[in-house]
Order: sequence, then C-alpha cells, then structure tokens
Amino acid sequence: MHNNLLNRIICGALSNIHKVCLGPGGYQAKVEQWWIEREAAIAAGQPDPFEGLHECGWQWLQARKPNIVEGKLKFDQPNTEAVA
Repeated sequence: MHNNLLNRIICGALSNIHKVCLGPGGYQAKVEQWWIEREAAIAAGQPDPFEGLHECGWQWLQARKPNIVEGKLKFDQPNTEAVA
C-alpha cells in the first residue's frame, strides 16, 4: 500500500507541466518579496496584472516567473500561458 501511494505521488510530480523552482523556502520565502514588488509597481503607476485574483492564484502565477508586458502576464511556456 505504501509503495502504491509513493508511486502515485512520484507520477503526479513528474507529470506536472507547470514547473516551478522556488528554492528551499518555497512560496513562504518569496511571498513577502512578491508583495513588495507588487506594491512598488502599483505605486509607480503600473497596472496590477494580478488584480481580482485570489491570493493563492496570483502567487501561483508569480511562482512561474511571468513577464509583464503592457500590464498583462506573459509566460514562456504555452501551457502556463493558457492557464493564466
């Protein structure tokens, strides 16, 4: 039973097409930095591309390192672009 669960977890991780590598601290280590960057961009008069998104949603998108072009999110991976 234990091996079956482990195999399912491994298969799920390998099939994830929306890869992210945030380092040892994961999301928690980056959230404060992302908030500071987001607030600075808004203060500078730039549109907020994450406006209206739930906190988990904008963090998920931010973790995939989007490029912001004309106030809109752009991703290198077409699959991530489609989800956004």
